[in-house]
Order: sequence, then C-alpha cells, then structure tokens
Amino acid sequence: MKKIVIRNTLPLIFLLFALGLQAGELSQTLRTKIATASIDATQSSDEKILVWIKLPRIDQPKQLKHELTKTEPTRAARHEKAIKHLRSEHKSAQANLIGRLNSLKRLNKADSIRSFWIVNLIEAKVSLDELEVLASRSDIELVTEPPDVFLITPEVASTASSASPSVGVEPNLTYMNAHLAWAAGYTGAGRLVCSFDTGIEGGHDALATSWYGLGGDSTASWFDPIFQQDFPHTQGSGLVTPHHGSHTMGIMVGHDGGDTIGVAPGAKWISAAVVDVTSRGGSAILSAFEWASDPDGNPNTIADLPDVINHSWGFTRVHGISCEDIFFDAIDYTEALGIVNIFAAGNSIYTAETISNPANRANDSLDCFAVGNLRYDADTISNYSSYGPSDCNGEIKPNVVAPGHGIRSSGKGTATYILMTGTSMAAPHVSGLVALLRQKNPNATVDQIKEAILTT
Repeated sequence: MKKIVIRNTLPLIFLLFALGLQAGELSQTLRTKIATASIDATQSSDEKILVWIKLPRIDQPKQLKHELTKTEPTRAARHEKAIKHLRSEHKSAQANLIGRLNSLKRLNKADSIRSFWIVNLIEAKVSLDELEVLASRSDIELVTEPPDVFLITPEVASTASSASPSVGVEPNLTYMNAHLAWAAGYTGAGRLVCSFDTGIEGGHDALATSWYGLGGDSTASWFDPIFQQDFPHTQGSGLVTPHHGSHTMGIMVGHDGGDTIGVAPGAKWISAAVVDVTSRGGSAILSAFEWASDPDGNPNTIADLPDVINHSWGFTRVHGISCEDIFFDAIDYTEALGIVNIFAAGNSIYTAETISNPANRANDSLDCFAVGNLRYDADTISNYSSYGPSDCNGEIKPNVVAPGHGIRSSGKGTATYILMTGTSMAAPHVSGLVALLRQKNPNATVDQIKEAILTT
C-alpha cells in the first residue's frame, strides 16, 4: 500500500479550498460600531478596535488527525509532523494579509498585529474605516471581535478547617475505583496533565512536588500571559476564582503523604493562568493552546507535551449562534498533536440544552468531550450540572458524568483545602483518568482514549 505523505496532499487541498473562496463576513457587532461612528460626530472612524481576522482552513483538522494516526505509529512522530505542518502552512496562508496589515500600520490604521499558528487567524487593532475593506478580501472568512471567556463557576461548600485534615483516599476516588488502578501499578507516573484555569497555588502541600517546572524549565511548565510571573500563583479574588485552578489540579494529581485527593497522584502538572483573568479572554485562550501544544518550543520533544488539557470555561457567543466554531479548530488541532481535551459541561440547574460552548459541539460521540456532574453519594446527576442534548444539533451531551458534588481538594494557601460542587470538579476526574490510560499505553491516540472512557 502506498504511504500517504500529509504534506504532499496539502497543495491540492488548499487549492480546492481556494477555488471556492468568496468575500469574508463582517460580524454584526462590528457593522453596528461602524454605523454608529458614521453618525456620531464625537466618534472618529480612525478609532482602532481589536479584531480577530479568521482565514479559511488550510485543511480539515480531523482529517489531519486521521492521516497522522494512519501514517505515524508513535505520538512523538505525530506531534513533530503536525507542529511543523501547522507552523509552515499557516504562516504561508497568512503572508499576504500580514503584508496588508503592515501597510495599514505605516498609515496608522492598524497596530498590535499578532499571527497565530494553532489556527489560521490573525489578531490586530484596525481602524473602523478599514474593517469593511478587509472583510471584502477573498482570503478572509470572518472579521469579528474576540470573544469574552467566562469561568464555569462552581458552588463553594466550605473552606479551611471544615474541609481538612484528612488521611487516606477521598471517597470520590474510591467511587470511581482509582485505588484499584493504583494497585495495578497505574498512578499516572511519567505522564503530564495541564489545565487552562485561574492560576495554581504552586507551593501547595498537595501540588508542589509534582509541578513539572521543578525540573528547571518554568516557561514550559507555567503560562502567565497577563502578569508574566514565572512561578505558579493564584489570581483573582472572591469565593471561587483564587481557589478554582488549584482545586481542579488537586483532583487530577493532588497528594500529600497519606492524604490523596488526585486521580493520578503519580503524574506531573503544568498550567496556563488564562481564565477569569482578563476582560477579553479569547486571545489568552488561543495563546494557551499554542503554548500547551509545544511548551518548550521544540517540536522534536514530547516530554513537555501534556497528555490532557482540563477546561472549565466557556465563552459568550459573539453571533448568538448555538454552535459557534470560534475555538473548534484550536481544539481539533491540539488533538491532532495528541492532546486530549476534557471540558466541564456547565452548571445550569434543571435546564435542558445548556451545555456551554465549546463543550456543546456534538458532531460525533467524541467531540469536545464534556463531563457532567454526578452526585456519587446518591448515584444521581447533581443539581449543579448542565443538561443535554446539544443545542448544536440535538445529539447526546454530556459525553460522560463523573463525581463532582462536595469534592474536597486543594485551594488558595499552601495548606488550604476546600469543598466545591460543579462540573468543574467532575471534569478533572476524567482528565486524571486520561493520565492513567496514557501510562498504560503511551502511544494511544486521542480517539482511542476517549473510546476507552466511553466503553468501560
């Protein structure tokens, strides 16, 4: 059988896409701003606004994943080929538009130009009077404002002394038989988990020794695009935000001596502090996807590559469409690189079709793997869990459920533990499980791992 070489197929694929290109779309929000500026004497059409300029796909992400799985037997080979492919092809596809934006910059009509490689997208500040001209180009699919990202907020039950101390294994872990996996030798040893969250208490007793950055490379272990600090720390204020990231990471890997709170206590962790830390979080999320796809910047290495990314966020829909695909390509391309994405489904109570976007996508049973909240002490779905079906197409959601009610885990403060309830607590149980499965089979594909979770 002739071996398919992915790169050799791309010129034909790109040509087929190019033949069907039409002028791009300008979002209704931006059209309204342009119209307002034209009738408001106090507002200048030279005002620059931050926009996302989305170019057509260079290929279908799921097809790329399929080709890599078929042609490359190891995760390392799949990762190397995919990284080089995405960097090269997106740079080439964006070259003409980058040139135009640089010309506008010289005219003081654009600035803050940034090209992404994990998706075919450019971010820039562009003057209002240039937006319609840009959107009319045949190499542009959409010009829109970056989305607002929000934290999927859990309920806080108690903190500090009422949630600690404890010796032994938490009941939510024995409920899912994690202790039996450990007894068989699967603790997540040698595996790496990641979260996109609100920050981590890097010195926490249950987390400090398993931070991947202890090996000496903090930039490959902690991503902080807002404050640029090189050691994990919590961010935000209030009841939830400063505890949230530490809590979810504790459910994945946390342990302190005889006190085990994590599904995969033998695994290491990295994290991106990109949720609930800025007014417009979309850019931070895309930056985090790029970082997590190659944390050390070397596509030839995978020791730094996470097995899974745990997500507890959604975004405000820009166009009011149920199934907006703003982040779908980033998710699919990271999975082509071999990273499993696990999503909290959302915490809307007693309401159908409330799964957060992007967790609501359900083109097939493995899409945007969403986790609902199970009240394990009663074997029933918790009140704090969004319901399906998907409002994209009516298919089944969430994909699975896991313990998420009254879960004790780490919080802000080096010895603080906290009880929380929500799908944010359920999802990291599944993310920890991914680490156990990857320990058993390091070269397992993303789809193989998801199918194993669904069928066992």
